[in-house]
Amino acid sequence: MQQWQQLSEKFQTVTPREQFLIFATGVIAIVFILFNFVIEPNSQNIDKLNSEKASLTTTIKSKKASIAILEQALNNDPNETIRQQIALHQQRMGQVDANLMLLASDLINPIQMRGALIELLDASAKVNLVEFEMFAPQIIELGEQKNTDDKAKSTEQETLTLYKHGMKLTLSGGYFSLRDYLTQLEQMKWTFFWQTFDYEIKHYPKGELEITLYSLSTRKEFMGV
Repeated sequence: MQQWQQLSEKFQTVTPREQFLIFATGVIAIVFILFNFVIEPNSQNIDKLNSEKASLTTTIKSKKASIAILEQALNNDPNETIRQQIALHQQRMGQVDANLMLLASDLINPIQMRGALIELLDASAKVNLVEFEMFAPQIIELGEQKNTDDKAKSTEQETLTLYKHGMKLTLSGGYFSLRDYLTQLEQMKWTFFWQTFDYEIKHYPKGELEITLYSLSTRKEFMGV
């Protein structure tokens, strides 16, 4: 206490400028002590905590991304790809069935072929039949091969067999008569497919028309024979 009083008396004896310097020095000393022993350590701790916080934030984001990927994988149906492939094959099979139905509308059975030939030969009285030739039926197979998972693991062939029945007609007559004959032939209710067509003038004004036609049938027999 006595020492403090002596210092106080000595402080009173110095000039105001010296008093200010002493006071400022004391404040700086106090601030320096506070900064080194209180503020700076706390600041370092804050920086460390901020760094740890940033690291934890990054880790949390990474974990959330991993969880999202896992949730998406769990939500995805593993059979979805197979279902899509099955749907695609069913769509294609439906298109094949539609094409087969369209083709079936053009088929003609042997009994109908008999009537068709009668109408074909009687189509025009001004046209004479010079030659008539029938060809051997040709096989047309439509279908696909599929594997069956039975004990023998055999391969089964599913096909639709059609027969192509061809005929060649040589007709004689005038140009306009033959033209009218072809027009009537196209307007018949029976469906024929054109293969070859050849017209030649033999003795003007008459000429010869050679046409090759064919029809499709699910039966091999021609004209019911």
